Amino acid sequence: MKILDRLILKEFLSAVLFALLTFSLLFIVVNAMENLDDFLDHHTPAGAILHYYAVFLPDILRLLTPVAFLLASLFATGRMAARNEITAMKSAGLSLWRFLLPLLSISLIFSFAHLYFSGWIVPEANQKKAEIAYRYLKKGKRRENLQNVFFRDTATINVHFQYYHSGSNAGSEMTIEIFDSPLHPRLRQRIAARNFYWDTLRHRWVLLRGRVFQYDPAGWRLQIQSFDTLQAPLHITPEELQLLQASENELTLPELRRYIETLQKGGKNVRRQLIAYHARIAFSFANVVVVLFGVPFAFLPVRRKGIAVEIAIAMFAAFFYLAFTKISQSIVAATMLPPIIGGWLTNGIFAIAGIVNIIRVRS
Repeated sequence: MKILDRLILKEFLSAVLFALLTFSLLFIVVNAMENLDDFLDHHTPAGAILHYYAVFLPDILRLLTPVAFLLASLFATGRMAARNEITAMKSAGLSLWRFLLPLLSISLIFSFAHLYFSGWIVPEANQKKAEIAYRYLKKGKRRENLQNVFFRDTATINVHFQYYHSGSNAGSEMTIEIFDSPLHPRLRQRIAARNFYWDTLRHRWVLLRGRVFQYDPAGWRLQIQSFDTLQAPLHITPEELQLLQASENELTLPELRRYIETLQKGGKNVRRQLIAYHARIAFSFANVVVVLFGVPFAFLPVRRKGIAVEIAIAMFAAFFYLAFTKISQSIVAATMLPPIIGGWLTNGIFAIAGIVNIIRVRS
């Protein structure tokens, strides 16, 4: 690595670290002030509060990393320009693209690390945060205890149960409704069971102590048959059942993909979930896009107005990025465009804007 590259990276990474520490601390302080009444009302121990924010920190870092990269690209480049280092580099024949090379390289490395961090580590931390919130603040629900759940096992089978415990893979009060077809649904059979459990040896659901209600094609003649034990006509597994009830921000990327596939088997429209899946991946690569977008601004005369303008640009760009992300996802969800476009459209817009700025700036 050349001395020049090390100089650029030193300025950039120190600014990234400073921005992450500052924004994270500010975020935690503001959030703690908002939750202070809840902590006091529930007599939450200080250790539990510290643990709560320790496991909250990964999600904070996930959200703030692109903002920190954008601010660092503006601040580090602007500071080098203020010290006339940029002028010296340009006099030596250094182009803007060459200046960007080490920044884009380190941003790409961070993006892959951010993808693993947000796709695997953050969901596990969010699970722990949810457990603490449930235990001490009585918010949310426990993943192992499912209550009053309704879902579609396939396009023609609806399922409802009152209680299920994942530790024992058993529950109570299950009702299964089986229809003729998804397009013209007519109830063909209804099964009601007091209890049910997952047979780990035969890999199937077993119903206990219930009745089967059989309807004829006209839908009015009824036959009733009682049973002590009956194999349930279900395809869902205990793992998929847990995924259906989990919050999406507590699912790893592979789990989120399985969650979407499970919903698809039930006949649900999963465009929104697919867009969110692609958006989670695209957000990690925003680190590269914002550097490509931000560095050219530091070469413009606006840099002479100081750090306040650089922070203002970073905040406005971050707000626009997040706002346009939500808008583009809603637009794509309401159209027939591929879901992947909804996830990556904002990155594409910012990348094009960055390239246009680079062309405008004389290097």
